[in-house]
This record gives sequence, structure tokens and C-alpha cells, in this order.
Amino acid sequence: MPALTSFPGLTQTQINTLIAAYAAPSSHNHAASAITSGLLLLARGGTGADLAATGGATHFLRQASVGAALTVGGIVSADLTTALTTPPAIGGTTPNTGAFTAGAFTITDAVLNSVTNVLDIVHLSTGTPTTNFGTGIRFRGHSATVANGVREMGGLRYSWITAPDASRASIAVISAVAAGVESDVITLAPSNMGLRGSGDFVFQHALSGDNLYIAAVVDTQGGFRSTGSFHVLIDTNNNQTDRVFTVRSNSAAFAGGNELLKIEETGKATLTLTTAGSLSSVVNTAVIGRNDTGDPLAGFGSGLALTLKSSTTPDTSIGSIDWLWNVATHGSRAPDMVFNLTDSAATREIMRMRANGSAGAIGFFGATPIARPTLAANATDLATAITLVNDIKAKLSAAASGLGLVA
Repeated sequence: MPALTSFPGLTQTQINTLIAAYAAPSSHNHAASAITSGLLLLARGGTGADLAATGGATHFLRQASVGAALTVGGIVSADLTTALTTPPAIGGTTPNTGAFTAGAFTITDAVLNSVTNVLDIVHLSTGTPTTNFGTGIRFRGHSATVANGVREMGGLRYSWITAPDASRASIAVISAVAAGVESDVITLAPSNMGLRGSGDFVFQHALSGDNLYIAAVVDTQGGFRSTGSFHVLIDTNNNQTDRVFTVRSNSAAFAGGNELLKIEETGKATLTLTTAGSLSSVVNTAVIGRNDTGDPLAGFGSGLALTLKSSTTPDTSIGSIDWLWNVATHGSRAPDMVFNLTDSAATREIMRMRANGSAGAIGFFGATPIARPTLAANATDLATAITLVNDIKAKLSAAASGLGLVA
């Protein structure tokens, strides 16, 4: 419609007023219910489709191509294949599989004197947990012969040993695989801190020449516990020399190498006591003893067994040094120390020493120990000379018995 610029009998102002009053508006307001047909185009914010009969659980909007109308449907396998082929970048993931090749969990805060949990691993149950309920982390990997599968390498797990909340107590277990079989290697428990295991503890000296150091701080009940054995292997391949297992003091005040215990690969052992005490008295370097749950009797004792390799057999017994009670009653106790040697036929008692309650006593060749004899007074006349001779004769007879002499 051409613009109205003049009309007979009207001024331009009057013409503009009429146009403003009766011209069609540039926009319209309509209720949505008034639109009963047609599709709202994508360019106008619509879907370009009638979606009244579509939708439902697990259905999603889809636009198959640029400018295409929207449709509704479920996720199909092709969608997942495409997503896994080119997944979004998440940490250190592998693009074609989404698997983590490396990762880090980082928290930045202002805490300077306490531990902040970076990761919480939680196992919840719909029931009431009991002993052995817990959570853990498994470790798996390819083996040399199974490249397309995974094999167990070990794990770390925590579980209750006492489950009631008020008295709850847990253990931590580290497991590992040997010869294809997984077993617990180290168990940490609060009631008996230290190292525990159902297998053997093995500390192997590094054959590359590096030293193996074991440092531990444990409580009064701590230490190593195992239902297997505790091994320290020194140069098991026998291809190095001068390898030792050493327990040292960390004090610089002592002379020498501060070596408290040194075991060489040949088996030679050295036990050294380092003290800062008296320089003119004896200090026990080692204490060897035996206790029992019952009440010991005469003959109760302990000993050191001695062995050598014979022409054919290692660890052949050659004797022992024994210490035992002759009288076990504490108030009148009297111990014996016995030196034995073993030949091809039997064990022979060579010497027995005894503290008899009033003096030291000694016996040889299995004889009963006797104390040192005291002779009669020196002779001053014939009568006392006869008395002295008779006393010497009696003492010699007794001494002969103690020395194991026979007629």
C-alpha cells in the first residue's frame, strides 16, 4: 500500500493521526490454543515436527542432521559405538577406549597441619554388616602369555574384625600373587600393630648392589607376626660377595660401625653391645633363657646345640652346652651347667658345674659335682701330722670321685 502523503481537505498532521489509529499492528498476541494447525519452524524456535504422539521412558530428542526436524527415540548401539570411538577428554584417558592411562586426584586448600581425604571409597549394605565386611581395591593386568585378558595381581582391602559400632575395629590386608595363587602378604591390625601374614615374610637383598633398609616404629605390642616364616635372604643367587644383614644403632656416640647384629652371607654372626655405661664391669651382651606356663622341676633347662658338617652329613650334632635346675625351688634354687660332646655312638657328659647354695662345685666325666675341699690345720706334732695325712687321704678320695676317677 503506497504511503499516504496528501488528502483533499486534510493537513499532513491529520493524515498521520488517522494512519496511526487505523493501521494494522506490526506484531500480534494470540493464545497458544488459538494455533490449531501447522508446524513451527526450527528457525522460529520450533521442532519442525508434530511430537504429540511420541516420547516415553528412556526416550530423548534427536536431530539426525543439520537443519533436520527433531525426532524422539531411545539410544541405539550405534550411538554408543560412536561415543566410545571418540569420547570426550576426561583426565588421562585413552581416546579410543576411554580407559585411564594416568590420573590424579588433587585438592587445593589452606590446611597445613592435618590430612585431607582426597578420595573416599565406601561400601554400603542394605543389611547389618558382620565380621569380614569391608571394601577394597583390586589390581589386575595382562600377563606375558595372556595379552587379551587380565590376571589378578593383588589387592588392598579393609574389613571389620569387630563390627558393632561402639567397639568397631578393622584390619588392612595387602595381598599379592605368587605362582598364580593370590595370598595375603601383610595384615595390619590395631590391637597388635606391626606386620602379620599368613605367608612367609621375605626380605631379599638387592642383587644390583643397593642396600635394603627396614625402618619401623611400632607400639609396645608391635613387631613381626606370621603363621609362616620370617626370611632375610642374603645373595640367594650367590653372585655377589660381602653381602651382610646388619642391625645398627643410629647413635654416633659409639666407636666402630654401630653394628649391633651382623650376619654375613657365609652364616658368620657377630653380636655387639654398645653402651655408655661403666668401663670396668661386665654387661650382658645377650640373654638366653626359657620360661614355661607350668612350675619347673629339677632338670628343667635350656641349652645351645652345637653342630658341624661331617664327611657326608651337614648339621651333625657334636654336643651341647646346657643349663638346668638341680633344685628348682626358688628359695633354695641351685643350677647346673653341663658341657656335653657327642661322638658317633652317644653323647658324653664331660663336665658339670653347680652352684650348690654355699659354694661352687664341679664334676667331670658324669660324676656328681663336689665343692673345693678344705684341709685340716697344719701339723705341729706327730698327732696333728697323722690327722692331716688322714684328712688329705679322705679329701683325695672324695676329689677322685668328683673328678670321675675310678680304681
